Amino acid sequence: MKTTQTISVATLLSGLIWASLSAQAADSSEPIKIALNNWPSQQVLSYITGELLTQMGYSVDYRPTDAQLQFQALGNGDLHVQMEIWQGTMQTPFEQQIERGRMQEAGSHSAITREEWWYPEYVSQLCPGLPDWQALNNCAELFATPETTPHGRYLAGPRDWERPDRERVEALGLHYQVVPVEHAEQLWAALDQAIRHQQAILLMNWTPNWTQAKYQGEFVHFPDYAPPCETDPSWGTNPKLTFDCGNPATGWLKKGVWQGFPEQWSCAFELIQTINFDNHQISAAAAYVGVDEMSPEEAARRWLAENQTVWSAWMPDCTQTLSLTTSESAPVAPGSTTAAAAAPDNDAAEALAKQSNCLACHSVAQKLVGPAFNDIAAKYPSDDATVQQLSDKVKNGGSGAWGEIPMPPNPTVSEENIRTLVKWILLLDAN
Repeated sequence: MKTTQTISVATLLSGLIWASLSAQAADSSEPIKIALNNWPSQQVLSYITGELLTQMGYSVDYRPTDAQLQFQALGNGDLHVQMEIWQGTMQTPFEQQIERGRMQEAGSHSAITREEWWYPEYVSQLCPGLPDWQALNNCAELFATPETTPHGRYLAGPRDWERPDRERVEALGLHYQVVPVEHAEQLWAALDQAIRHQQAILLMNWTPNWTQAKYQGEFVHFPDYAPPCETDPSWGTNPKLTFDCGNPATGWLKKGVWQGFPEQWSCAFELIQTINFDNHQISAAAAYVGVDEMSPEEAARRWLAENQTVWSAWMPDCTQTLSLTTSESAPVAPGSTTAAAAAPDNDAAEALAKQSNCLACHSVAQKLVGPAFNDIAAKYPSDDATVQQLSDKVKNGGSGAWGEIPMPPNPTVSEENIRTLVKWILLLDAN
């Protein structure tokens, strides 16, 4: 069943102000451009990162990009952040940019990755000898399609997920054709069709991935990977050709940034270095898209709402030193009373609500995921005690009387900034 519920992470008042970053940290107010690729986990992790950066006060711009060409753009500074760099498909272009001094590594996730030929579990009964790769030729006709007969078909990922599969087929003498798909969704459509008819299928899969929550299967066991396999023909089972091995079975998953990023957005760089996902977390986040059919943006908000203790621990200490900017662009240090006027300017306050993404789940006049601001104003008085009560609620998070979705805590937002927008909301009924 499709999940239609949207969960706001910056619920109501998170990230309340336009932010220019502290002069001490020399951070820029220019948008941070986050690379978006064409698979769910990368998209969800990117939106999670963007939500956290927005809470810190940064401006974020998401840029869809080719998985291989993105590294040239990251080296040029046309893109700034990549949150999922997979060893199996991205190691070479990533390390080339590192060696040229155009990109910088921003740490590794705890996740252990694998990208390889894969089949659903019932296929092992159809092709005895699997998962050993040497069983493949005995079953080539089993995996054949009208387009590939008499060769078996291996359904590969999109062309920008480039792997040397054709070189492997030649080096290992496999009677198979490599058939890439245009879009990743075609992999899962073909898999679903094969499962319905209990037909044999070989396709690209990887871990961590949402498919682990839906399908049971196994990777083909090719000869173990080692770096010389890619460069030294004398290494491995075929003394004349390279790539006579599988992909790394325990690959890394890194984060990378444009080389100028740490200087231009130093506090953001601290956050990105700290963000860390393990296999279970990535699979679960991706399953919100692949299984529950949420959008990547919705999945990111859901993950953040359900994992507050995890992401709160990622927030760097430098967040507390960021200087903030009022609508007149005058720097206001966190906690300054300048940010909390007795009667906030309506246009400026509404602009702050838009900037902080509050209006993704709230509107002034209508209930969305959360209550309408006018309803809040009608329910509560605007006295100091109520302002403090609601400000504490926003700061600490928790469930309330407005719905089933709890509001996450907002530890990075100053109390004075929270009070500013609370006052504006409570005074709407009088305007």
